[in-house]
Amino acid sequence: RDISLWRRGGGMAPNISPATSDTGLANWLPDWNALACTSFVPPFGICSARRGSAGKWGEPKQRLDGGFFPLWTPDGKSIVFTETLLGGLIKSMLVDSGPAHTILDAHGSVAWLTFGPDGQLYYSMHDEEGRSSIFSVSIDHGTPRLLLQFDPLVHPSVRTVFTVGNGRIYFSSDDRQSDVWVMEVRPLR
Repeated sequence: RDISLWRRGGGMAPNISPATSDTGLANWLPDWNALACTSFVPPFGICSARRGSAGKWGEPKQRLDGGFFPLWTPDGKSIVFTETLLGGLIKSMLVDSGPAHTILDAHGSVAWLTFGPDGQLYYSMHDEEGRSSIFSVSIDHGTPRLLLQFDPLVHPSVRTVFTVGNGRIYFSSDDRQSDVWVMEVRPLR
């Protein structure tokens, strides 16, 4: 599918995804002046487009072959993403140039990435035994910290979607999508 903008007053703005690709998993830069998305046409990859100072969108470009679930870093200079659709390696790359580098090998299927107000990268994953967990990691240090592990019998999930704020993680599970669960994140003593 194409990613397009619609003007609030009516009318369509220019397409901001590569015209030859089906794109999705879009993520906006917090100031709404750039978009990163995944191309679903082989060899797949990360695409990005930026809005210039005059408000005009630049040409979208495929920045990398391979990669899914793009997420802007809080400073807007890099994009974090998973190497494959089912995760595993979590990588980062500068937006405009340079190679991607590995932040960590999650040793499981990564299902969601988000940054918290503390600048940490939070991700959910499930392992070979079906346990879902939420971790945090600094993109500079790459040492993950387990925050929550779901009991697979009580809270089954392979698609944990969540957000982080106010010292809490808010999440749902695939069998209880209308429920919102809350977990407070506190340092271990």
